[in-house]
Amino acid sequence: MRTQILTLASLLLFSLLATGQNYQTVYPDKENCFLMGNDNVICLRIDSLSEGTSAILHPSRISTYTGDYCSTPFEGSWIGKEIEIQDNGENVFINYADKPVTINTQAALGEEWVAYDIPGEMEIRATVIAHDLMDFLELTDSVKTIAFQAYDAEGDSLDMEVNEMQVQISKHHGWVQPLSFYFFPAHQQWYPDMKLQVLSLAGLSEPQRGIKNLTWFEVFDFQPGDVLHVLEENGTWMGEEDGYFQTTETRAIFEYLERTDYDSDSIMYLYVRTRRIHYQWMDSIAITLDTLFQTIRPYDDFDKLPLEPSSGNVDIHDAEMYSFFHLMKDEFMVKTNCYNLYYLGEDDCWYALMVDVVPSKTSYYEGLGGPYYPQEAMFGALARRELVYYQKDSETWGTPLDVSSVENYVKPNMVKIYPNPVRESFTVNIDPSLSGEFTLRLVDVNSRSVHQQHVSAGATTVNVAHLPSGIYFCIVSGKQGILHSHKILVR
Repeated sequence: MRTQILTLASLLLFSLLATGQNYQTVYPDKENCFLMGNDNVICLRIDSLSEGTSAILHPSRISTYTGDYCSTPFEGSWIGKEIEIQDNGENVFINYADKPVTINTQAALGEEWVAYDIPGEMEIRATVIAHDLMDFLELTDSVKTIAFQAYDAEGDSLDMEVNEMQVQISKHHGWVQPLSFYFFPAHQQWYPDMKLQVLSLAGLSEPQRGIKNLTWFEVFDFQPGDVLHVLEENGTWMGEEDGYFQTTETRAIFEYLERTDYDSDSIMYLYVRTRRIHYQWMDSIAITLDTLFQTIRPYDDFDKLPLEPSSGNVDIHDAEMYSFFHLMKDEFMVKTNCYNLYYLGEDDCWYALMVDVVPSKTSYYEGLGGPYYPQEAMFGALARRELVYYQKDSETWGTPLDVSSVENYVKPNMVKIYPNPVRESFTVNIDPSLSGEFTLRLVDVNSRSVHQQHVSAGATTVNVAHLPSGIYFCIVSGKQGILHSHKILVR
């Protein structure tokens, strides 16, 4: 009986694979990311959809190089200017020359069709060369593999790089391996500035699998107990040709103590920062330890897809300059800004403007903050900021920095605050062994100071009856910096 069931299942699977079914390549409600050969990540999102005799999908635009040192933020996505999903199963991608590239998603194994043609010059035919079950991103699905062959007007084979390329479509998830159809067919001899690439699926939004676009809140996603060690160098060139860099080396340790989330609006962190600052030209060392707050708020331009233009304006059409971020898969996801600005010329071409700054490239790491950049010197300036060690989610990496202990650091338990929650007033009690005058500040969740007064050692009553109900941070500071910080609730 079991053998009969397996035989029947095999026959059904064979029948399934042998028939032409609609394997749609792109879905308007999904955001997918793909890997290029250099570990750079590029993503695909549909910004809008036009309904008619067929569905027209409009992908998010990216900065596109169009040749002759000219770029544009308007032409479309790497996948094409637009995508037409026809009822007969044909998915049509409009390339840089406004010509259609057709993928017949209903084609059966061995079936051939014309994917692209220039009448009287050449045509490219596509063929389904395989139809199998395939594993990708911890999913299993039926996948069609399509190959291409170029021919001249007489029907003789042409030697084109597209002949060596294949695409793959899954039944339920769209592209597994697409081409950058914007540049199709991208023959190097004819279009030296156009680069056709094969990409591989690296992330899906539905179901959530693999890589996704890195956002600002994911970069600064810390939890209590996370520790970062950061090495910085800053220098200025002194003198002429026989001069030297006047360099300051800073070793900083960030220890995160508390995290407070405010919907999707912001995240506030309480952390301790220990720094060893070496003024190398004076052979002098200073050591500081501070308890600080950091508020993370949305950064819309950072959250855009890799290569998607950002100008700081709502509409890129109103801008005269734009830039973009790159996304790369490494040990963790890395988003990088190379400080390349593109400016609009009088000929409606956007030209790359190299900005002479140090550092020339900054990177942000998923869950590890930023910006980080390797050592770089230019125009009399030297800069470096590198993550050298972290402790996060019970994992450690790198080599910890040697930061000497801080003498006379006042521990937080030497300042007590009660009661909490607070109705009209609370008491701050500073250990009598501490001398001098201290400053007490109340800060709201938007980092705004709402109350400040001077306090001394011993018990002091603080009136908060004038404050609206909510969460506040009480910060007590002395000559050595912040002595204590505590979250209080005013009712």
